[in-house]
Amino acid sequence: MKYPSSSKHINFLFQFFLLFKINRFELINVTDSMIKGIIGWPDQGVLYYDADEEIQHFEWDIHEEYAFHDAIDIMCYLADNQLVSLDKIMISESQLEQNFSSWGKERFASAFDFLLRVRVDMVDDNERTDQFFLHL
Repeated sequence: MKYPSSSKHINFLFQFFLLFKINRFELINVTDSMIKGIIGWPDQGVLYYDADEEIQHFEWDIHEEYAFHDAIDIMCYLADNQLVSLDKIMISESQLEQNFSSWGKERFASAFDFLLRVRVDMVDDNERTDQFFLHL
């Protein structure tokens, strides 16, 4: 599979899904405007764990072309410090901004706002049913 100029999008999406504690990330189709794939979760001590059931198909329509690298830095900080529970960021925006004070307010705000606007569709039976996103 050839990945057009979308490697930064793939990297961004992978980092995004790591916040949801995935252990599998499979790409099905990648274009300049959309990424389709499957993610999965590890066994959480469930007695009858079925790896084939612990998956979710997804589609991400790529609409914006900025703040990817800065948003990845924020996501890595959140992941490294275990500051996301399910889809909720467990630190205030002002506390988080303090950790990126060298960026300046405008740069941080641009990256953080971008991160909060990201929506990745869940796909069940070829239909978009819900979304992955982060919130405070």
